[in-house]
Amino acid sequence: MVLPDEIQTERMTLRRATTADAPAVFERYAQDRDVTRFMAWRPHKSIADTEAFLSSQEKAWSTGEGHRCWALVPHGEQAAIGMIGASTSISGTELGYVLAQAYWGKGLMPEAVAALTETLFQLGVWRVAACCHVDNLPSRRVMEKCGMVHEGTARRYLLHPNVDPDVPADCHVFAIVRPTENDR
Repeated sequence: MVLPDEIQTERMTLRRATTADAPAVFERYAQDRDVTRFMAWRPHKSIADTEAFLSSQEKAWSTGEGHRCWALVPHGEQAAIGMIGASTSISGTELGYVLAQAYWGKGLMPEAVAALTETLFQLGVWRVAACCHVDNLPSRRVMEKCGMVHEGTARRYLLHPNVDPDVPADCHVFAIVRPTENDR
């Protein structure tokens, strides 16, 4: 599936993440233990960790395969404040997202999730899903605000190394499906 390089929202541009984003991503959130607490990855120890991740993103974008991320950039700014990613398969798309702590509680992530979801529906995707650690209430709230429906709790679903490095955590699974004429 050909994903757009850029998506506009009311307050942000979602654009391809590149290695040029490394300084802002590292400084604003990738090394922040509060931000990364419920991520499936550990806080970055150095900017080299961030550069390596973003290099893998450039490769994913160039091949059109794998998990691809967009940097969230407020209008009028240049630096990324967060990221949203999508893994698309025949059964649908799974989203993941992260936002710098200074931008929490402003409705920016629901705005990004809703915009990406609508774009994916326009591209023909039927189902967009996301999951979060059962204790990650803000992430759950993002999904609910975007109209996603709680489909259940997947037990021992995903390793969250910053919570427990050895045992996969229970996760809430949410999804939204593209409506058909019969749903209207």
